[in-house]
Amino acid sequence: MPYNGGLVAWVGEAMGPLLGNHCAYWMWLSDLTDAAVYPCLAASYLADVIPLDRFAGGRAAAQALLAMMMVLLVTAIKLCGSNVLVAFSSLLLALSLLPAVLYICWGFTVQQPAQWLSLSFHNPDAEIDWTLFISWTLWLYGGFIRY
Repeated sequence: MPYNGGLVAWVGEAMGPLLGNHCAYWMWLSDLTDAAVYPCLAASYLADVIPLDRFAGGRAAAQALLAMMMVLLVTAIKLCGSNVLVAFSSLLLALSLLPAVLYICWGFTVQQPAQWLSLSFHNPDAEIDWTLFISWTLWLYGGFIRY
């Protein structure tokens, strides 16, 4: 297609402008609510590490302020231009992969190959948590369904 738009453009071409607009609206709403979760989640994690109980407004107000500061920081970085955004994204990629790389390297020092084929973790009498199973399945395959 000679224009940008991704899935919204594809749906608009295939199904017409009405369903294309619906697709755009529902994707926007989904992305907006999905993106709002991450600063709140990060602020919650930081509140567990940093003692925020002495904050004037209490722990909840401190978490809200932390989340707002994260959103403002990312907004400021995006407003600085694409070069700054790419550099910041590359830094975040390296920082987010670092714990996994360290954990894998540490794992090579304590590996026990006999456990790789062991099924001792399997408990046939355990009850299945169907709510958790369904929510994880929807989350894992959500990207394949939507895009």
